[in-house]
Amino acid sequence: MTAAITPAVLCAAGCSQTIAATWAPMLEAARSFGDITTPIRAAQWLAQLLHESSRLRFVVEIWGPDQVPAQARYEGHKGLGNTRPGDGRRFRGRGPLQITGRANYGRARDKMRAAGIACPDFEADPDALADPRWGSLAAALWWRDNNVNIWADRDNTRAVSGLVNRGDPRKPAMHLDRRIALREQLREVLG
Repeated sequence: MTAAITPAVLCAAGCSQTIAATWAPMLEAARSFGDITTPIRAAQWLAQLLHESSRLRFVVEIWGPDQVPAQARYEGHKGLGNTRPGDGRRFRGRGPLQITGRANYGRARDKMRAAGIACPDFEADPDALADPRWGSLAAALWWRDNNVNIWADRDNTRAVSGLVNRGDPRKPAMHLDRRIALREQLREVLG
C-alpha cells in the first residue's frame, strides 16, 4: 500500500489547507474501492482528480455553454443519458472527477448501493455528488469500472488522461502536460 492520502499530500500538490483537510480523509477512505493500492496508481488517480477539479476548488462544473461549447452538447446527449429538457445543466460535471450525465449519476448511485453503501439518489439530488464523501467514492468506483489501473500500472499518463478526459485512452486529453507535471509532483510525495 502506498503512503496515505493526507492533507500534507494534497497541499504539496497545490490544494489549500482547508480543502486538503476536508478532502484528504474522504479520498483516503474511497481509494480502496478503486483498488488504488500502489504509489503510481495513487499518483495517477490524484493527478486526474486534482486537475479536473482545479485542485478541488471546483467540484461542480462552471456552467457556461457560450464560453465552453462542449457543454452545449450535454443537452440531449443520449450517451450521457440526458434525455429530459435541462438534463445537460442539471447533470453537469460534479465531484473531483467531474462525473457528467444523468446515466453516470445513476451508475454512481447503483455502484455504491451494490457495494453496500447507503448513498443519496444522485439523479434526484445531483448536488450530493459534489459532497467530498460521495464525490470521492464516485471517482474511485469510476476508476475501477473503467479499468484505469491497467494504464496507471504502466505509468501511462497519456492513456489515463485520455480515458478520463475524452473517454478513450487513445484520444489526447486537454492539458496533458499539466496532468503529467501533477503526477510527477504526487509521485515524489507518495513514494
